[in-house]
Amino acid sequence: MSVFPVNRVPDILKRMDLNSSQAEAMKTCFGILAIMSREDSNKLLIAKDGMEIILNAMTVHVDRTDVQESGCDLLWSLAFNSSAVKDIIAKYGGSVVLVRALKRHSRSADFLKSACGALSNMCQSKLNQEGVSSQGGLQPLVGSIHVHQTNAKLLPFIFDAIASIIVNNEDNARTVSSLGIVPVVVASLSRHKAGMEVVKSGCHTLAILSDVKGQASKIAFAGGVPIILSLLDTHPLYSDLHRVAAVVLLRMLQESAHVGREITCHEGVRILLNSLEKGGAQQDTVAAVTHILYTVTNPSNPSASSIEAQLWLPAPPAGTSATTTTTSGSNQATATGNNEHSSPSAKRKNSSDTSNPSNNNNLTSLLIANSTSAAVAAGLLGPGSGVGPQGCTALTGVVLILGQYAARRDVVRAACRLINNLSGIFSSESVVFAACLCI
Repeated sequence: MSVFPVNRVPDILKRMDLNSSQAEAMKTCFGILAIMSREDSNKLLIAKDGMEIILNAMTVHVDRTDVQESGCDLLWSLAFNSSAVKDIIAKYGGSVVLVRALKRHSRSADFLKSACGALSNMCQSKLNQEGVSSQGGLQPLVGSIHVHQTNAKLLPFIFDAIASIIVNNEDNARTVSSLGIVPVVVASLSRHKAGMEVVKSGCHTLAILSDVKGQASKIAFAGGVPIILSLLDTHPLYSDLHRVAAVVLLRMLQESAHVGREITCHEGVRILLNSLEKGGAQQDTVAAVTHILYTVTNPSNPSASSIEAQLWLPAPPAGTSATTTTTSGSNQATATGNNEHSSPSAKRKNSSDTSNPSNNNNLTSLLIANSTSAAVAAGLLGPGSGVGPQGCTALTGVVLILGQYAARRDVVRAACRLINNLSGIFSSESVVFAACLCI
């Protein structure tokens, strides 16, 4: 419960109206109202009776960065989870006041965080989206990414604000694209690969942008494919990242002919298979990931024949604990704050099976090892049972999703087509085994 009774709201607003020239008093009142607005009973009352007073105080002290920051904090809190307050902000021209402050104070990281928080909430309203755009608010926002490119704590707020302004708004999306946002965001993702919030918010912005025709190809041209794949490799368990990244990869693949080749050349098959296995790809993601894999492994794809090495994962070195060994290609997936590497594939050790078929790289070997590995992961077999002659198979995720998402026809269809593609790349005897597995 708030320590401030609701009947204090009119008193505070009256004091603000009478003392609007006093900057420190306005900061104090903004702070008190922000605390009170955490309760829904106060939120609408403050907005209805006080929005004009609040925006007037911000206008009077437009050159005071600290006052603007406090005012934005209040708007941020008021607009949270309230469509009615968003409409009130639009009615009284909140976007005009906020953009004016943004143009003056965007070099201040503290102010910019508060301004972006306010924009993220209020621009879920179409009226505020249009207001920010018409007042020229997109230019300073995109420019602030350059200014604060090393600030990993601030960048997610900037990305989220831009995403809120462009979602379901093609004109705004094309405007930020024309301002050069794509290469700037891609560069930020490359710079801050280990920053989980940066990469999620950055990829989310790219995903929303890619919803507009022609933008996915711009992302690909800016080097988006290898960067996004490296992020998935670095954060194999971050499901929110995998969800938005899969959208961007799929749209790039649909718009640019060279993206399939880029995916295979940058170990994308291994990385995406790993995503399916380790749980990065949840229900909203598996269809996109399996469709991407089906497309890039099509035998008609010139680079499809080069993926064979990506279907096997190296076995842990002798004497190395399997629980601390990650699957890797050219890059090792690093843990972020917890043991992200504890996964079914990481726990499998070399089995005592010494059989070594002459064609030990074919799909049959992969699927046999893979189905055994899936049983290990499900607890049906003991550890050490699921290793092929080359080490751990990378196809575990495909078998797992066939079981987990058996009711999803789109997922099953794409997974079966993927296996059929692989059977075309490898020996013809694999077709029968793949068909049996998919039944």
